[in-house]
Amino acid sequence: MKLLFEGLDLAGKSTVTTMMHQRLGSGWELRKNSMVPVGTNTIYDLALRLRLARAIDNVNLGFLYLAALRHDIELFEKEPVGQQADIVQDSTIMLRSLAYHKASGNHELVGLFESLLDRMPRYDILFLCTITHEERLRRLQLRRKENIGEEDLLVVKDPELFYQTESYLFEYARRHFHTVEIDTGGNIKFDQARKQALIAEIMSHIPANGN
Repeated sequence: MKLLFEGLDLAGKSTVTTMMHQRLGSGWELRKNSMVPVGTNTIYDLALRLRLARAIDNVNLGFLYLAALRHDIELFEKEPVGQQADIVQDSTIMLRSLAYHKASGNHELVGLFESLLDRMPRYDILFLCTITHEERLRRLQLRRKENIGEEDLLVVKDPELFYQTESYLFEYARRHFHTVEIDTGGNIKFDQARKQALIAEIMSHIPANGN
């Protein structure tokens, strides 16, 4: 089984995927952005390093992520079906990049990413992490300065671009995957009651054989 969690920054997506990986157990593999195990996609690793170093403009970085996605798909397709692990996927290169460049008006990149949509793995469920603007700002204020990236600040610096990107991400997700929306607001990291309620909600959508 393959579960995918998508949502923009400060929605709690990484917290939720970590929680679900722990809940589902050791038979499940946690993957982030790249659809193959960590260190397997060297093009993605290069793109990530350049993005974090801010060493390349967004359009050229987009073309590098496109190459990383193509390589990602090729590597995923080569994984023997009988040996594939159950996967909890924390976002994908495809949906985040496609939504961002659509919102930014980078039409050439949009067309190239869209041409790969049919080759994307069919995740059993795509959970869309939803949260209010006020909750995002509250989480941003609570985050340590050293843990704040440019993506986190976009909601403040350019909220129009941020929410247009989120809108396109949700639109593409609903169009191409079986989606379930989940409210990831509240203190899902430290409030045990809220955490358990969210886990229970997610588990209610997973078939019994997903354990």
